[in-house]
Amino acid sequence: MFNQKKYFEVNREERHFGFILLSEVLNNDEFRNRLFSIINEKLFCNLNPNDFEIYSEVAALRDYFFDLGDSIIYTKSTHQKRFELLSKILSSVGYPELDINSHDVFWTTKNLETRKLWSPSNWNIEEIKKLEKRENDLVSIRWCFNAKPDFMIDCHNHVVFLELKVESGEGANEFGYSQFEIQKKISDFMKLLIPEYQNSTFFHTTLQLKSEHGNLSWKEVVDLLDLCRRDSIAYKNVQNSLKQLLRYYNK
Repeated sequence: MFNQKKYFEVNREERHFGFILLSEVLNNDEFRNRLFSIINEKLFCNLNPNDFEIYSEVAALRDYFFDLGDSIIYTKSTHQKRFELLSKILSSVGYPELDINSHDVFWTTKNLETRKLWSPSNWNIEEIKKLEKRENDLVSIRWCFNAKPDFMIDCHNHVVFLELKVESGEGANEFGYSQFEIQKKISDFMKLLIPEYQNSTFFHTTLQLKSEHGNLSWKEVVDLLDLCRRDSIAYKNVQNSLKQLLRYYNK
């Protein structure tokens, strides 16, 4: 038999803690004010707790690409927008001479009558690597279009990517993928490609168990929560969940 405990007492899922935290940021003004103040102090940014947008599981490059036009009813306008965007991306990483029309990896099919330009998120890794002059120059573009930073706080010209970690470390693999480096590349592409963010300054940090190198700690968040009590069942649920993170400090 398992131990006699409520599920919130044993839950270890990072995304759960993130969604719970998001709810408190949106619904507890005092908590948000204090949290943004800490972020501003650590990152030297200027988040306004009374004028901001916050997003979770952020796939900005993917979504803006989709917004270029219907991928089913593939018009000349949609094709031209995709072609110009991909040309700009390739030029920005040192491949202005790469002929998109000549390489199947950029296309959904070899059939010239029906083919469409892929989103970089769909590029075949083995095939795109064959075109690289330097390791991961082009593969990293695919990684950027598939990555989803946990939180993005958007406050006019200051944008903060916040990655949540409990038991896990930085995402990485044997092919050279580095989660934090890819997030920096994402912000570079957003400035280059998305008019809304061309004048933005991006900041990157993590919410993790230890507070170091400008990062936030879960202990700081739980302590803030205690200071910013509110009379609601929602607050009780948030507190019950996030206080469980203290078990990592009490070993």
